[in-house]
Amino acid sequence: MAYHLKYVYTEGNEPLLREYSLRVTESLQDSDPSFLRNKAAQIWTEVAKRIWGPSWEDMDEQLVKLWSSGHQHYVEFVISVLENLSEDIFNQEDYVAGMRSDLGSAFARICVTRGLAELYDQDDAYAQLRFSHEGWLQRLTLYLDGRLELLGQSVQQARSSCLRTLSALQSICAWIPPQALAEASCIKAIVRAFVVGDTHIRTVAVEALCSIFSRSNLSEHSVVPLLNPMFSQDIITLLEQ
Repeated sequence: MAYHLKYVYTEGNEPLLREYSLRVTESLQDSDPSFLRNKAAQIWTEVAKRIWGPSWEDMDEQLVKLWSSGHQHYVEFVISVLENLSEDIFNQEDYVAGMRSDLGSAFARICVTRGLAELYDQDDAYAQLRFSHEGWLQRLTLYLDGRLELLGQSVQQARSSCLRTLSALQSICAWIPPQALAEASCIKAIVRAFVVGDTHIRTVAVEALCSIFSRSNLSEHSVVPLLNPMFSQDIITLLEQ
């Protein structure tokens, strides 16, 4: 199915595609191997790139419900979908995403923080695609904070969750407006990962931070709010430990 969507499908049967993607996702179990869950996330991503908006207005609502379900495998599924969409829309030359000029604006609208979302025109075509006030950058940042706390308590699965979340943040931080990064306190959360005992997590955290400060479109005005958290007293104290 994923192959057909990526290389064969062009258009038509949009309601069936949406229903199929939802059913595949709902059938996932915590005991399923990671490759199966990743395949389900790939199918969701391919469907979303084709019909999200015109034929699937409540996709963000569906993702939020999965995120809030209390099931860890659904949380990780959502993180994978977000990273896949970010990569295909902004960071890679994906053919399908490139055919839809509206996809980037739509995805940015559901990712930015509440304060930034309120600055956009609330009557445009993208406003109805966002569900609830909290955007995905804020959700991911808060989730990373929580998983880092659990990592310090040696809670099982916390390591893989931290790595997955940092990877998604690395992708999203490469393009999301700097104001959203500042509002979400995203940099503080990433820097907190510098002091964990896991080398792999520290490496991915550094890569996520590099994705922010290596952006060529950062002005001096936008850089200052991003740098300030790096020199806050709590971060300095944390790094000195």
